[in-house]
Parts: sequence; C-alpha cells; structure tokens
Amino acid sequence: MGLVLGLLAWTLAAPARAQITFPSATPISAGNLIVREQPFMASGGQGYQAYENQIVVVYGFTPDIAFVLDSDSYVYQTARVQSAGETLQRSAMGFGDTQFVFRYTIMQEDDIGSTLRLAPIIGVVMPTWMDDQSDNYGRVPPPLQPGWGAWDPLVGNTFSWQTLDWMLAADIVYQVNTGAEGYKFGNVFRVDGGFRYRLWPWPLRSGVPAEIYASLEANLINAAQDQAVGVAQPNTGGTSLFLDPGIIYTTAQYGIVLSALLPAMQQLNGSAPLIHYEILLLFRWSFFTPYHL
Repeated sequence: MGLVLGLLAWTLAAPARAQITFPSATPISAGNLIVREQPFMASGGQGYQAYENQIVVVYGFTPDIAFVLDSDSYVYQTARVQSAGETLQRSAMGFGDTQFVFRYTIMQEDDIGSTLRLAPIIGVVMPTWMDDQSDNYGRVPPPLQPGWGAWDPLVGNTFSWQTLDWMLAADIVYQVNTGAEGYKFGNVFRVDGGFRYRLWPWPLRSGVPAEIYASLEANLINAAQDQAVGVAQPNTGGTSLFLDPGIIYTTAQYGIVLSALLPAMQQLNGSAPLIHYEILLLFRWSFFTPYHL
C-alpha cells in the first residue's frame, strides 16, 4: 500500500499541544498541580479529519523539578488513501500514546514582578499499543493509527520569562522515533515559542477575580522521512511552521483557552497532504498539594 500520510502523523500525533501548544515549558511552583483537558480538531488535504482529546498533568515536585504527563485519551483520524489503484477512505480510533517529561530548572532569576527560568527536559513517549486498528478494508496504515507503538526518547530545553503583564516562553525538542511493526516515523526536531499579554484588567489591581490574555504562539516542526521495513517513504516528512493566535480567560483555580493553529509554511516531501487548520479548546484546573519537597 502506498502511504501518503506520514506528515499528518508527526504534525498531529506528536504529543505536544505552553503554554497552549507546548506544555513542557509551563511554569509551576512546588506543590502545584495543573490538570488540562484539550479537545482538538484538524482538517487537511486528501479528506483528512482528526479529533483528539488530550489530558495534560503538570506537577511541581520541588522548586526546581517538574513532571509533565501528556496523554492522548482519545484519537480519531480519517483520510483518503491510495491502494492498488483505488482511493479508499480509511479511519481508526482509540487511545493514543502518552508522553512523560522530567524538567529540571538550572537557572532562575527573580525580580519584583518578574521570573526568568531556563530548564532542560528529558522524556519518553510511551506506547499504548493501539497501533493495530482495522477498518472495513483491513489494518489501517500506521500514520492513521491512534498510537505509534514504540518507545521514543526525547530531549530538549525550555525557557520562560513571566511578568505581571506578559509572559514569553519557548522550547526546543528533538525526538528519536524507534519504530514498531516494521514502520518507523521520522525523527522530529521542533522549536516552539509563545507570547501572551494581559488585555484585562488594565492596569492590574488587587482583588480582580479573573484575567484575560491575548496569545500568539509559533511551532516550527521538521520531520525526517518515515521508513517502512527500512525503505524511506517518499511522501512523508518535511518542514512546517504554524502560527497560533488565541484568547485566554484565567483565574487562580481554572482557565479556558481557545486557539487556532494556522499553517504559515509547509514544505513537504512528495505528495504529503497539507494541513488546512487546527482548532484547540483548553480547560485548566489548578490545585495545591502537600506532596512536594
């Protein structure tokens, strides 16, 4: 079967939807626990549609150590695939993979109303082994599977600079994809950046129950070609840049975010399909726990 969907796998299945789209850089204090639920949809070329629900947990274990768990609790993907001269609409659904990240702050500079942090990360994408789903035509191609079925390590660095009025954050991550069932997704290198600015209240005053921010993030993603039984797949991999405007409503206990991920540049290999747009809705709950150092 000729696969044409490798790009979609690394664009949408790589867990990683700060702030809004890169939670590994989320600032957090010791004892704080943040739980995020992130319904997500996407549309692309060749009949591609995706619906996904992510659960993200960020926990401050010490002032310098944080853990980030990012799990795809539901994934549905469908697209047209060429097979033996026919065009078939293939689809699969199920649990996606889970990413676990350990973050350690190596530099923190505090000033009045301002905190700057630099924190390397190391992590792994853990499979749920839902990479063998079938539809009416048989086993679904790997890029449309809910999970990748492999243990994939990643390493990177995060940066955040937070003030009372705005926050700037970024990360840089390299993920090595090891492959499973004879199929290996291309290794992924990505750089994310985000800026948010408080719109209301202005100026900031005490006793305000909530705040509203405007947000703009960017995601530069480069993926190597996939390999099937050691053979490079010509219609997979490439480089994409997404710009993500959003609006944030936040209180001390909860928050709501709406963001659109819009392709600004897509230089893809072969006939890999283009992403048209992605929409993300985010719900956040914050707690304080006594279980920390």
